Amino acid sequence: MALLRSIHQGVKPICTIQRYLPAVLRRRWSDLDEHVPTRISDVHMKNSGLMIQWSGHRLESLLTANMPYVYLRDQQGQRPANQIDISVQAKHVEICENGQKLLVTWSDGCSSYYQSTWLLQHRTGTDDVSGRLAVDRVFWSSTSFASRMLHCDYEDVMSKDSTLLDCILNLESCGAVLIENAGLKPRQAVTLCDRIAYPKPVVYGYDVMKLEAKPNATSLAYTNIQIPLHTDMPYCEHVPGILLLHCIHQVEGDGGRTMCSDGFHVVEELKKRKPAAFQMLSQYPIQFRDAGDDYVGHNIDAMQKPIRCVWQCAVDS
Repeated sequence: MALLRSIHQGVKPICTIQRYLPAVLRRRWSDLDEHVPTRISDVHMKNSGLMIQWSGHRLESLLTANMPYVYLRDQQGQRPANQIDISVQAKHVEICENGQKLLVTWSDGCSSYYQSTWLLQHRTGTDDVSGRLAVDRVFWSSTSFASRMLHCDYEDVMSKDSTLLDCILNLESCGAVLIENAGLKPRQAVTLCDRIAYPKPVVYGYDVMKLEAKPNATSLAYTNIQIPLHTDMPYCEHVPGILLLHCIHQVEGDGGRTMCSDGFHVVEELKKRKPAAFQMLSQYPIQFRDAGDDYVGHNIDAMQKPIRCVWQCAVDS
């Protein structure tokens, strides 16, 4: 079974996951506290917010964070925007339970407790726009792909949080992970998806897209025609962040191989070799359209830039 981030495949079935990885990690952070910082080591009251510091972790960019007072005070439940006091200040802060909690006494007389893990997951004031985890992305090519690909055992991913974390971090940095020994049950991909986040329904299936060649197919995915490298579902306004590909039965004879490429690496090379082409593809949206009735009748389209620039680098849309 393979987990892929915005790159394509040729095996079956496919399970699409809605949440992108940083959000996935936020959901399961409390289960992975042996690998991530959960202890507040220091806190300072500034003019507009708290400067909080955590200790003992491997991702240096997460050591400190500035948490605005109005943001923290507004986390005490939903209320109308006109009832939010934007001038609220902290009168006193105290680190409690060996750094696991933070007590804030406010200028309006209220007091609030915040879990260390919650503060870290919802921190503000950083330059990282890719999500809550600052994970360096590693580009790869055909010559370096084998050394970059992480191999994990399915049962280990399902039962060990440490293996799950390694899997997710590698997926975030490299964009692909190979999970072995997943078995032959058709819905193993859904089980794994539930371990990470939740599936996103698409026009080819509610949670699983079963890819098998069939007559009179309207999509190339249901034919035995060789499909070149491409990006999945650009016709969706909100594309699933992860594809889970579970190969249950390998085709006999030639063909059936899975191909994938690093969109980051491709676009970086395009910027170097054809800067004019990069500028055009990253500035002008075009129409992506898909129509058919293989699973449910549909005719959908979206205007998207072929290349979207995020995280201060280019990513294939």
